[in-house]
Amino acid sequence: MDTISLEKRKTMVMMSETLKNFLMDRENFDLKSLDTEKLHPRYREKTIEELSSTSFLLSSMKSIDSDCIEEISKLILDTDLIYQLKRHLEETFLRGGRVFLCGYGSSGRMGLLLEFLWRNIMAKGEASEELLVSFMGGLDQGAFSVFSNLEDSEEEGAKDLKEKGFRKGDLVIGLSEGGETNYVIGALKEAVKESYEEDYHCHHFFLFCNKESVLYTTAPRLKEILTMDRVVRIPLFVGPMSIMGSTRLQASTALLTYLVFVFRHLYLSEEEFSLFIKNEINKLKEGINILGKNLGPLVECLIQKAKSHKGLVFNLTGSSEDLQVMTILDVFEQVATFHLSPPFNKNIPIKRPFNVSLSLKGEKSLGKKLESLMKRKASFPSKDYEEKFYSYEMSHQSYAENFVSFLFLEKGNIEVSVGKDRFEFHLPTQTNPSTKQIFLKIFFNTIFSAVWANVTCMAGNFTTSIRPLNFKLTDRIIRIVRMMRPKLKLTDEEMAKRIFSFYEEKYLKEKDLFEKENFVDSFLKNSTFS
Repeated sequence: MDTISLEKRKTMVMMSETLKNFLMDRENFDLKSLDTEKLHPRYREKTIEELSSTSFLLSSMKSIDSDCIEEISKLILDTDLIYQLKRHLEETFLRGGRVFLCGYGSSGRMGLLLEFLWRNIMAKGEASEELLVSFMGGLDQGAFSVFSNLEDSEEEGAKDLKEKGFRKGDLVIGLSEGGETNYVIGALKEAVKESYEEDYHCHHFFLFCNKESVLYTTAPRLKEILTMDRVVRIPLFVGPMSIMGSTRLQASTALLTYLVFVFRHLYLSEEEFSLFIKNEINKLKEGINILGKNLGPLVECLIQKAKSHKGLVFNLTGSSEDLQVMTILDVFEQVATFHLSPPFNKNIPIKRPFNVSLSLKGEKSLGKKLESLMKRKASFPSKDYEEKFYSYEMSHQSYAENFVSFLFLEKGNIEVSVGKDRFEFHLPTQTNPSTKQIFLKIFFNTIFSAVWANVTCMAGNFTTSIRPLNFKLTDRIIRIVRMMRPKLKLTDEEMAKRIFSFYEEKYLKEKDLFEKENFVDSFLKNSTFS
């Protein structure tokens, strides 16, 4: 039996269990009331043609990103919560404790970026430089792979926290864009259980991007974490995403922005911090406004190259370390979101219509490169995943027509090269290095959402590449199918059974479907509804 067949068989067994558990626990994963899962008001009453326009998507993302930064600036000025978090960070570092950032998927990769920024920019040379640690589902292999089946498990979050060495005196910051990720909730509960029982001032923190009251009424499973005395909840409400349900966009940006500012607060007086917020927020808004006016030609060029060459090659040669980290993490966000073939890995053979790869002179193992950038050894849930982590390969090509390179220029501007074409973008002057990463995240999110939305898997304002690999994604597929086929009269249970049946009995078994078609498109095209 070949490796692909074995992997698919394992997936089929998992699917049957996931369907059974999803139907039993449906009330806990009916997430349509959460703003992070809703269609943005900007897109209502628009036709599919209007929503599919690249220029419309770019202008919409500019507007929604700007609104997001404005909302976050107000929340940062909510001094009570930000000072609570600052005080706990200071006390934790003072006693030699560690701070754990726990996320999943995009929030996990964002935690990894924050760890890089902490070690290399914010706390470099300080005693606390190595005291901030990030982890996610699949541990460091989660940066490259989608461990969708772990997202629903509180036990896995608790187990990984223990394996990372959590002890009394440490602090956990849970990151969940939607606020309903069981993996993150499990880690927080474990942290509370293992913390000083006699010290009622020892708290952990839970950051999310929905209204707390809505979360409380949406899923009974969330009531415990939302009422825990030892967990401080920080809701960073920024409304619906610029692509429906794609929380890697504004919700993830909100989490990153808030924590970057909190970490900067550790090194500034109150007066300096207030001035820092005002200056940096204005620079972010200015940068987003500049982007919105100038991205069109770059995006159109990338679309043409991606279509002509069936993918893009991201060239890291010559880029600064922060750009290399951002590029690597965003490439795997693209893989997970848009059903792309990832950089070559002999242990994970995946072939899809479009691919992304990375190139860096003198480097072969992507895992070893990320390890060197993070300045620490990677950790894994098992030996098997360790082998996969180090098996992602980078090419040594020096040039290709679909090469994409990012470089910082002397004045702080950023140059993007696509083959022989050059595009230069002016960043606001004297932007703080940490704030620059927020701008870069928005920059990457906007560009490649627009590119792959055009090339691969967008229908209106939602992606059709998602698969029923966990409860949240299954719930989202049900809602997307209803939006695309509004006359369907099936109940949620009937819909779920059809979705899982198609995935297990047809989509996984037929190579052309699995490799070439997005799941939702394929499901609708190949299903008969009475």
